Amino acid sequence: MKRLIVALLVGGVVFGTVVGLAATVGVQGGTIQSGVDQTLYCDTDGVQVLGWGLETDDNTVRGVRIGGIDAACVSNDIFVRVEKADGTLLYYSGAVHVDTANTGTGQLKLSFPSPYLKPADIDVLRIWIEGGNP
Repeated sequence: MKRLIVALLVGGVVFGTVVGLAATVGVQGGTIQSGVDQTLYCDTDGVQVLGWGLETDDNTVRGVRIGGIDAACVSNDIFVRVEKADGTLLYYSGAVHVDTANTGTGQLKLSFPSPYLKPADIDVLRIWIEGGNP
């Protein structure tokens, strides 16, 4: 019985030490947002999907156009993910640099690689902007 109590006490001390050390680790970075919020760090009214590049000959989606990017986002990176409802990744843009041509009345056009997406597979579009420009 004493061994069990000592083992539990030692385990509790080790666990507490690990958690305490993890709480002191410094993290540097900008604002991270997720969910369905309409606001982005540098774009308080969010961005808009202006349209999808639908090819009627073979019923595929070949790209997406994003507009309404605020000028405060210039020099930041925008990321786009297209997913199925179950979370299966269909497309990921990686970092796309935002410049003045993409902001205001401009737009960002992203082309999907072949094999192109099927409209029925697209359930979720995630867009986020990272960078130091508030």
